[in-house]
Amino acid sequence: MSVNNCTEFSPPPVSPPSDAPVPPCSGLAVRRLTFSLWDYGVFGLMLLISTGIGLFHGLVKGGQKTSEDFFTGGRRMSALPVGLSLSASFMSAIQVLGVPAEAYRYGAKFLWMCLGQLLNTLLTAQFFLPVFYRLGLTSTYEYLERRFSRSVRLCGTLQYVFVMLSGFIAIIIRGVLLVGGPARVLGIATNGSRVNFGE
Repeated sequence: MSVNNCTEFSPPPVSPPSDAPVPPCSGLAVRRLTFSLWDYGVFGLMLLISTGIGLFHGLVKGGQKTSEDFFTGGRRMSALPVGLSLSASFMSAIQVLGVPAEAYRYGAKFLWMCLGQLLNTLLTAQFFLPVFYRLGLTSTYEYLERRFSRSVRLCGTLQYVFVMLSGFIAIIIRGVLLVGGPARVLGIATNGSRVNFGE
């Protein structure tokens, strides 16, 4: 519905947030995107089902007695739940939301990474998993400790933590610089009501 040649304003979903003022236009309707009753219902139902599954396995079935039971399910699970669990943990929520936007904006070049992941999965299943399964290992760090020593395992763990944290920090710094500095980031967040804790 247009009022005085002005259409309903809603920002594009994939464009970066902007603190530019809305052009003056009489009768401009700004739509606020909020959860409806159905959204709250679906969200609550999802949390209830997840909590119910956890309580059922933790209280009714006795739960996991050891870390082995926690990580491998006692090695009694079939291929279907293991495959679904791997799929759910392999693809993060950020990837599920970000890949379509990436493909929409830059094309299907992201598929090359998917081909690399497929090759990586095949090589892992062929060469690494048989060794891990025979030795009863639950992580790469456990293999490092058994093969070398506890200090090598600790070194590998610290390297992983360092790489992850430095990657996060580099992304934050680069993003802040591209936007225009910390003051600009805070201004955009303030204008978009992202730091308003009162409403």
